[in-house]
Amino acid sequence: MKKGIFIGRTTLDIVYYHQGMPGENEKSKTWDYRSAVGGNACNGAVTYALLGGRAVLITAIGSSNIGRSMKLELEQYQIELIDLLEGKNVLPFISAILINMENESRTIWGGQQSMMEYAGIDQEDIIRNGAFIMADDQFPTLAAELFYQAREEQIPAVFDAERWRPETEKLLDGATDVIASSDCRPADQRSMFEVLREKKIPYRAVTDGGNPILWETEERSGSVLPIKVKSVDTLGAGDILHGAYCYFRFAQGLSFEQALDKASRVSGYSVAYRGPRQGIYEYMAGTKIETESKSLKEEDGT
Repeated sequence: MKKGIFIGRTTLDIVYYHQGMPGENEKSKTWDYRSAVGGNACNGAVTYALLGGRAVLITAIGSSNIGRSMKLELEQYQIELIDLLEGKNVLPFISAILINMENESRTIWGGQQSMMEYAGIDQEDIIRNGAFIMADDQFPTLAAELFYQAREEQIPAVFDAERWRPETEKLLDGATDVIASSDCRPADQRSMFEVLREKKIPYRAVTDGGNPILWETEERSGSVLPIKVKSVDTLGAGDILHGAYCYFRFAQGLSFEQALDKASRVSGYSVAYRGPRQGIYEYMAGTKIETESKSLKEEDGT
């Protein structure tokens, strides 16, 4: 089996589950907290690996004490790591996250180093051994170069379009598969589907939380209805969707809409449990939750 290549953000997420939101200059304590590696590309790679794929993660962690502990966690998932900050004693990206259990909202404080020089990689060798490449927008120049090279080699290039940023258009130019958030909209407020059609991206989808995922190809369009579950923790659900999509699409060879359907189910499981991994384990174990997905509903358009 060829490897799935993921490039982008890896963070140390420290998550607190708490009733309510502390006020300014106020101390608060919770007995329910945990830490895990996270970030768009990282969560995607971990999901892909847990489902049974072989994952390579290109990211920036560094060799600090915290960075070394993060790498040990990634080793547990048998992920091949290419660290663009290998040997540099710098802090990795760190996020402190509060999940308000009263209303299920989440508040995220993120800290990361300012722009720095990253190590180079053998791009040709990476693409040659990849079944696909998936990227977020953390390293847009490198990701765009890999996307263009992948397209020349007829290797799928998947873009996780979470927010519209200055680099988004560059990444869209090289992508073959785009799963965008409804929060990703260009400054002129055109619909994301309009942009994706103009870019001639063959496989395109837009997610909207617990609402239907809308999808299009050149020939067909439709929607996937997410399974209905009691939401406990939505952190990382979109990242998990992307990783699961890559597994079902490229490791198992399902069609675009079938892969979206199954990935949506894995993502649905993830929000029913605390933490970014437990829902994946429950999905793999066949644990029963509230409803079955009513998906692959054909429509005339989106």
